[in-house]
Amino acid sequence: MHNFYGYKKGDYVFLDKEELPHAIKSLRLRIGDIIRVFDGVGNIYTGNIDDLSRKQIRISSPEIKTNIGLVNGHLHIAIAPTKNIDRWNFFLEKATEIGVHEITPILTSHSERKFLNHDRSERIIRSASLQSQKSIIPKLNELTQLDSLLNSKISCSKYIATCGDVQKDDFNSYLNQSRPFQVLILIGPEGDFTEEELHKANSKEFINVSLGIHRLRTETAGIYAATSFSQIIRDLK
Repeated sequence: MHNFYGYKKGDYVFLDKEELPHAIKSLRLRIGDIIRVFDGVGNIYTGNIDDLSRKQIRISSPEIKTNIGLVNGHLHIAIAPTKNIDRWNFFLEKATEIGVHEITPILTSHSERKFLNHDRSERIIRSASLQSQKSIIPKLNELTQLDSLLNSKISCSKYIATCGDVQKDDFNSYLNQSRPFQVLILIGPEGDFTEEELHKANSKEFINVSLGIHRLRTETAGIYAATSFSQIIRDLK
């Protein structure tokens, strides 16, 4: 069965306009074909196409399912985009598939990438959500200065991953103690956070953590954090 993004309007579900060329020209869908439509905010609609043209594809009387593929809690990863854009795109795709809820790209003193195509990043997250059949698309925030994020009022368990020679414990051990599971973790660039940035984060109640015993690349660290969170949440069910 083919998956698409769309929306419900009244008693009908329609495909997004961006989905139409692929559905009509590539897949050659026809009246009566069964398709699955995700709205990205929690609902999945399955039904038969009853109206098809170059302007719209519609299904009626769909079967509705909600919160498919949802990881409980809320994991917010604030991470410095990598210099190599392919590695950044890889992180977005895999973290979405694993179950991250929110991503904030951050600018730090050692950041190698200071500009980001937000629309392109959103398309990658959207595609990964559809591919992994998640009914809710993770939130992607705009590129944000680290200081701005540190000064914002955020009510959750807050951690900062670092390779520095500072007192820290493993991220997983803190996750096992977290209640409720509302987590924000900061992940720096290849050069790590500066001592000043660590000090500022600590003054804002961010706890220093390590991500395993190995030194990880930025995108790997983000995927590690998403995997740890998803795994611990699953094991506690």
